[in-house]
Amino acid sequence: VLNYALDVPGYGWRYMVGFGAVAPMGTLLMLLLPQLLESPRWTMLRGQLAQAEADLRLLVGHDEAREMLQEWGRPVPLCTWAEVLSPKGTWRRQSLRVAVFIMALSLTGGIGTTTVYMGTIFATDVNHREASKLTSIIGVLRIVVQAVSSFVLVDLWGRRPLMLVSLAGATLALGATAIAYWAQAAMMPYKFLPLLAFNLVFSFGLGPVSSIYPAEIMPSDIRSKGVSLGSMVGRGLSGTINIMFPVAMDAIGLAGVFACFAAVNSVGFAFVFLCAPESKGHSLEEMHALFPSGEEQQEDGDKHNA
Repeated sequence: VLNYALDVPGYGWRYMVGFGAVAPMGTLLMLLLPQLLESPRWTMLRGQLAQAEADLRLLVGHDEAREMLQEWGRPVPLCTWAEVLSPKGTWRRQSLRVAVFIMALSLTGGIGTTTVYMGTIFATDVNHREASKLTSIIGVLRIVVQAVSSFVLVDLWGRRPLMLVSLAGATLALGATAIAYWAQAAMMPYKFLPLLAFNLVFSFGLGPVSSIYPAEIMPSDIRSKGVSLGSMVGRGLSGTINIMFPVAMDAIGLAGVFACFAAVNSVGFAFVFLCAPESKGHSLEEMHALFPSGEEQQEDGDKHNA
């Protein structure tokens, strides 16, 4: 039945081979999913101390697991959405603001739109087959760069330097792309290389860091809801931009669209430079010290928790 459904003249064999390649990977992921550990902190907050300690031992070893459980020993109350949207204490507000901004920036700086419409963008200059080929090249290279950054550079260089380099590179790459489209330059190399550079610098820095940094800097009691809020804001804005992209492309052209994305990334660079402290080497309990007047802000948070 499946082969019959995929029997499209001229392309049926490609669909069949593609399904045969993808299905085993999906099956493997489903088989490995039960092996993933639950968050030890989440487990501890629900009174399952023994399970939390056992999971921590698997992750960090016996001694460090014991130290982390001692740091987590102080009870952390679960907050309401009202407390998340209007947090008490200066550092709590600052950390939430920075976290939500970075999560939203990672989805609104152009990567979502170029990912969804990459084929359409390339197809304005080349045929669909060539556009698909160029899109595939960028996709593969993005995976490689993000893997290297996630497994090596995030802990080696730190979060803040990666974000700054990524945003500066994205601003320059998108600016160059806007100029290339404004000048009606050839696709190769004048349009393709800046687009490739933008995708790679995003995957190098903001891509992996935006999944780590926001959860690190927020207070424990608002962390889960704060990450949900940042994800909702980012995806809502990204979806709106994607819907408006065809309209914007007709109204101001691809040069104008990429210029707008370059401006967004330049604003993001300034924000990270001024407001986002480095979190590398600090425990979750030390994050309050990264923001101005950290001790005073921690006292505000302690009063709230009390």
